[in-house]
Amino acid sequence: MDKPPPKTRYGATPDDWALLDLELGVGIDLLPVVSNPHAEISPNSSMKQLGKTPSRYDRNRKVVGIPQWTQHQASDDEIARWATEPDYGICIQTRRMRGGDADVTDEIEALAIANVFRKHLGAGAPCRIRGNSTKCLFPFIVEGDLPKRVIRVSSGMIEFLGNGQQFVAFGTHPSGARYEWRDSLQHVPELTVEQFEALWSELEDQFATEPSRTSAKTSASSNRGEHLDVE
Repeated sequence: MDKPPPKTRYGATPDDWALLDLELGVGIDLLPVVSNPHAEISPNSSMKQLGKTPSRYDRNRKVVGIPQWTQHQASDDEIARWATEPDYGICIQTRRMRGGDADVTDEIEALAIANVFRKHLGAGAPCRIRGNSTKCLFPFIVEGDLPKRVIRVSSGMIEFLGNGQQFVAFGTHPSGARYEWRDSLQHVPELTVEQFEALWSELEDQFATEPSRTSAKTSASSNRGEHLDVE
């Protein structure tokens, strides 16, 4: 008798969870996200889309959101349990490890933006990509309670993901493409606030089509998190 085909892993591997928890030390900021694009959202959930915001399976294996996730701090037991579910990708709450998200559709503009990030973060700075998109995300560490910022550019936007936001580090995008990392995520650069401001100023100077915006909300003023179409 032929063996059944192996189950597709849409989410993160146990090694991915261990990297973020044990090596990079951001375990308390981790949350699961159901990355299986074929999963079913619970009729009792207000979620509209899979794979982008913190979520989990309920007892009926339907997808539900995680309430008040911006206040959650993951325990060792939770991480160990989440790591056994092959459909769970990993969200990182951007409390300390931030995200610079180039949410742009023009390949030339995306490359130019990425080059500015690398100028300030270092040539080997890790960058999250996926095969069917020009969009990319650079993680970096900046201490403090920093809100979301947005720069509108010609083909989209550049977002700084601060307190109260998150990004998906490992898993599968709703389009079916897996997230990949260019250069090792083991070496996430750390910036001072002054160095971050220099990075942001150069991005504004080179690419902004209108004045940038800063959210009034941080983790101290919101326990729900802002909805972000982070890809």
